[in-house]
Amino acid sequence: MNVKKLISRIGRKRLGSLLVALFVIGLILYKLLAPPSPEKVAHEAVNALENGDARELCSLADKKELTRLNLNPANVRSFLSETLWRNGFPKQDISWQRLKPTPDDTEVWLIQFSRDNKTNKWPISIPVIDSPTAGWKLVLSAMLLVTCCRKTGTAVDGSTMYITLSKKY
Repeated sequence: MNVKKLISRIGRKRLGSLLVALFVIGLILYKLLAPPSPEKVAHEAVNALENGDARELCSLADKKELTRLNLNPANVRSFLSETLWRNGFPKQDISWQRLKPTPDDTEVWLIQFSRDNKTNKWPISIPVIDSPTAGWKLVLSAMLLVTCCRKTGTAVDGSTMYITLSKKY
């Protein structure tokens, strides 16, 4: 069938409406099915940290990382209860700072968290990596290591604490 005959049969206005509807449906499907951006993953991680949601933190991480390091909501919750969540859930204090330079497949944000008195500030990095098979994912183990370093005050003591808590949980 000829395209001109098809257009005249359907009508130009109907065809225009149909094309707009298909475009809108395609856009909605893309938004629903597309992998999240690195910014969205980082924002969801910050919300989970503020609300004490270890299950959400695990859902943002790569499943291979969770399996390889035996991370699950229960031990992540226990881990953070001894570090960042020790005196209650923190709140984001100031705007985000994207750390640069990073490799193309990595984004890292530095977020200042504080408690009620605003004197106890915790700068925490939120690392996100682009997995070839899973899209942008939170690097949960690196974030947990940073919470240990912030808790102890040094990288060496933080690493030791991370190893100790990893064995404990």
